[in-house]
Amino acid sequence: MCTHDANGNTLTGGGRSNTWDRSNRLTQCVYNSTTSTFTYRADGIRTRMTVGTTTTDYILDGSNVIQEKVGTTVTARYMSGNRGPEYRRGISTPPEWYVFDGLGSVVATVSDSGVVQSTKQFDVYGSVRASSGGTPSKHKYVGNLGHTSEDETGLIYMRARYMDPVTGRFESEDPKQDGVNWFAYCSDNPINVTDPTGLSIIGDLGSTLLSMMLGAIGDSYINATVVGMLGGGFIGWLDYGAETGDWLSWGALWGFGRGAMWGAAGGAGGVFGGRLGDNLRRGLPGWGVGHIGRGVPPVGAFDPGAGSGPMVPRPLPYQPPPSAQG
Repeated sequence: MCTHDANGNTLTGGGRSNTWDRSNRLTQCVYNSTTSTFTYRADGIRTRMTVGTTTTDYILDGSNVIQEKVGTTVTARYMSGNRGPEYRRGISTPPEWYVFDGLGSVVATVSDSGVVQSTKQFDVYGSVRASSGGTPSKHKYVGNLGHTSEDETGLIYMRARYMDPVTGRFESEDPKQDGVNWFAYCSDNPINVTDPTGLSIIGDLGSTLLSMMLGAIGDSYINATVVGMLGGGFIGWLDYGAETGDWLSWGALWGFGRGAMWGAAGGAGGVFGGRLGDNLRRGLPGWGVGHIGRGVPPVGAFDPGAGSGPMVPRPLPYQPPPSAQG
């Protein structure tokens, strides 16, 4: 049983009691009698975590942790590469190199000489099913993204939000409010896609496009594309069937697919062309892009003025009527 505040932030549930600030950031979590508090910088990236009486500061490179400090002592360093964090090195211990699976979860750590130090197996949402050995590293489920699985809270920190691997749900709403379920992790497709920031997913093309379409219902581009795709596919199927008399075959499916492709392109292109035409109708050439939406009527030509100021209608030069011309 979970309870939420008016903004959709989880207050209780899963054995936790959470406290949130006005920016919907988790500032305190009490879990299994352990109290953890958090501090963030202006863009929402976490910079400090206090557990009991121990405060750990995170030294960041962008949004990636490269050092951990307790007081003035550096307690851990991380080296990052193209795949994300490659190893963790303690204050007086050699590096533990990460071994990733296809999703980017750290399934093992090895020493410099290649000796396996620890192993882990995860379920689809990141709960640990089996493990051997031990490691102080918190990079576990999709650890290549820099996400940390924290025993102190039972949550996975994913920058913008925290995810509960037991339920496969975020503890707070999607700030962008995409789709119909603002708590679902990776649109309930965690074996194909990942969420680098807690805000958007990446993964295989088909799943990503599907999630984008589902998450953006209501956007005119998406509506036009979907309607164009379905309408074009139907017309393509009818055209193929009328020509060949074959309505149920791979050829008919090909006709549907071809029509759907052109219909989708036409639908999205139509919206783009319509918006571009509307902007040009308003007199918005290259210098006026910043004025889109001001609704200045196209009275004659427009004077871009001096840089960022509003564009002022400038009447066309006077032209006498034909009867008045010599």
